Amino acid sequence: MHSTPALHPTRPSVSPVRRAEASERSPLALAPLPMAPPALSPALGLRLEPGGSSQWRAINRDGRVIGHVQPVHTPDGVRYRARRYKPVARRFLELGDFWSAEDAAWCLHYAV
Repeated sequence: MHSTPALHPTRPSVSPVRRAEASERSPLALAPLPMAPPALSPALGLRLEPGGSSQWRAINRDGRVIGHVQPVHTPDGVRYRARRYKPVARRFLELGDFWSAEDAAWCLHYAV
């Protein structure tokens, strides 16, 4: 009698604490973008332009994209997630969720 190999490899178990942390961070749904991006304070030196169907690109005065702002539906209302690209890591880093697009843009402005 020989055994049949498993069709699906087993995944490592995730602790309940890690699972809870992941569920708190994961969005319920990305919010659809309104027609026009929100206006930002001129002192910020950034503008937002559509960057797909669910995020805005944050562009500095030199015309360089420095990150993204994503509206995200949560149980408490719409939050705005700041994401900055890190070339060394070759991925986006989530900097946090904010109650306004301008607060998320300020976070991108100060993130290095």
